[in-house]
Amino acid sequence: MASLLLNKYQMRTLLEMTRLTAAPWSPLIALPEVARGCAPGEPDFDDLVEKGLVVADGAYAWRANRIATAALTAACAPEELIGVKPNHSRIPGFTILRRRDLVMECTVDARTGDTKLVFPISRNAVLLRFIESLTNRADEPEPTFSVDLDRNESFLLSVAARLAATEVGEVTIDRLYETARGDLDDPRSLAPLAAAGILPDLDVASDLGPALAGLERAGVLTRDRTTVRLSEGARVLTEPVRAAFTITRVEVHDGVPRRDGMFVTRHGNRTLVLRTTSGDDPHVVWSEVTRPQLRALIAAFVLPRDALAAWVAAQEGAAAVTTPEPPPPAFAPTRVVVVGQGGPAFDTPSLDRPPVATLAGGIELQVLEHRGDMAHVRADNGWEGWIARELLQPVAVTRRVRVPDRGLPAFDSPTRERPPIAMLAAGVELTVTEQQGTMAHVRADNGWEGWVAHDLLVPA
Repeated sequence: MASLLLNKYQMRTLLEMTRLTAAPWSPLIALPEVARGCAPGEPDFDDLVEKGLVVADGAYAWRANRIATAALTAACAPEELIGVKPNHSRIPGFTILRRRDLVMECTVDARTGDTKLVFPISRNAVLLRFIESLTNRADEPEPTFSVDLDRNESFLLSVAARLAATEVGEVTIDRLYETARGDLDDPRSLAPLAAAGILPDLDVASDLGPALAGLERAGVLTRDRTTVRLSEGARVLTEPVRAAFTITRVEVHDGVPRRDGMFVTRHGNRTLVLRTTSGDDPHVVWSEVTRPQLRALIAAFVLPRDALAAWVAAQEGAAAVTTPEPPPPAFAPTRVVVVGQGGPAFDTPSLDRPPVATLAGGIELQVLEHRGDMAHVRADNGWEGWIARELLQPVAVTRRVRVPDRGLPAFDSPTRERPPIAMLAAGVELTVTEQQGTMAHVRADNGWEGWVAHDLLVPA
């Protein structure tokens, strides 16, 4: 599994190389504008090369490798997006997204432009991350509060709870209406309501009576001629909020995003969940939940239907049924070597599971099968796995060559970004041991090694 932290200049460089543009619902839309990316020779660019995200494309050009391109494509145009944003600064938020089979984290710090990319990750890892972030560990009482309200009723309930928690004595209806109308005129008061998905219809300011009547019918409060009083269950809302999280889910169909949300708050040792539904008549479900109930809600929110069924079966101790993979097609084995600094290996040809190993550069392998951009390989010790084909190259058959009559500059790497380390004299015989792009790795009879342009070499 790759885990990367890139700055805004490196992200600009990769986006320019891949010619990708972030969709309006992409987390990358939060990247700050910069005048330019980083250039070869600069520390930020060298870091991209060292991480293997950028590779040489010929003698003087560069490109993003296929794995980096796949991750950026998913981040720019995700088909599904789930984000957790804490409403306090002690715990960082994060964003998980999916495009086709690739599930990854893409979290952008809008202030600095630092971007965290973690890929690939599994759905179960996502679920565990959410549960770890949102689950309360304190002892908790049995839930006593659950109600389904419209936006205006939810808004008025939040105002009533705030007044009941902060004011001495009973809350009068006049005071409730006065505070509600003041909140509707104050964007700062509406901001946390918007985060929770309960932004009211502003026309409610002209008549708050229907919303109050709805709360009374739902059993959330009682009222007499001049005052209101919260029910025993609803008084959980008056306890201090220890933590609050906003979870947003976006699913994109035919280029149109559909948003749903869930707002989790911890009041003392009790946990409250607000789930919003989109549509012409959006509602908010307020539910006090226990830890197992919250885990189930998070699973339903995070996992697709088939994965959710498997997760539920696992919770009940049942074994999930797996479908065997089709037999691999016939393929003539090929001897290859892992190039550069190596890369991750997987137990399947898909990138939606964590790597099982990291293969070092220079290891020789046998290719057993190709599936798309992935190769099924076997090591000499019998180990097998899948690795990106672009990280492999055929084992070179050594051949003898000589330096042309005009001589030849030699380099310490196949990139030619640094000055030559030597000028080879005409007629010197060399052995070619490897080739990368337009460059050949050569060894002299005295043991000296370096890189030269292979098309300038002459057969010995």
